[in-house]
Amino acid sequence: MAKTKLIFEPDFDFTMFAISCHYMDYRLGWHINRALNLGLKKEKDYELMGYKGKSDFFSFYKCHNSNKQVDFILISNKGVSSYLLPEQRSFDYFLLVEGYVDDIYKKRILFSLKGIEITLLTTELDPNLLPSKHNLIFE
Repeated sequence: MAKTKLIFEPDFDFTMFAISCHYMDYRLGWHINRALNLGLKKEKDYELMGYKGKSDFFSFYKCHNSNKQVDFILISNKGVSSYLLPEQRSFDYFLLVEGYVDDIYKKRILFSLKGIEITLLTTELDPNLLPSKHNLIFE
């Protein structure tokens, strides 16, 4: 009997912004809500299973923008003992925008994030180029 292999290729079709900020997650979330007119709300922390069976937890905020039909996710990069994306240790948080976002809206989001006084650095990242992009699968 022939065997069939199922190969799962996740789709990383979202916009990702990396943020350096030394403040707590709730304070950054509040500033992002004000800057982008969002309603980010604290969700259950994201649990990531490590290689040795140890799990780590990352702060997780989410909201749905019904005007643009997109979801916003704010997640911390630093857990208790590890990083969500170890190759991006210089960034503290990531803002993911799931759904169709045109270039004008991307630039507006980036401009608004850079205007937040508590952020040190904000840039857009391509999730497809990250070695540990599999850590960004939240479901």
